[in-house]
Amino acid sequence: RLLKEKGLEGVEVFYKEYDKDSQEELLDIAEQLSLVPTGGSDHHGENKPWLSPGVDMPERFVKELLLRINLAEYWHRMR
Repeated sequence: RLLKEKGLEGVEVFYKEYDKDSQEELLDIAEQLSLVPTGGSDHHGENKPWLSPGVDMPERFVKELLLRINLAEYWHRMR
């Protein structure tokens, strides 16, 4: 809550190494605090060869993120 008060707008929910229970818990937190669920692969090149770029993130959260950062027109071009 303190970070939300300081301007936090999102939380990484979708990450390749999170299990479903962790994702659901983070989604609950995001919903309770009105945070945008985000995702990341944590890919930093050759030092983490087991992680490939990209992450599966449900479309509705991609849309919410793009709308929140004022890229709604990008969302419409993607469609």
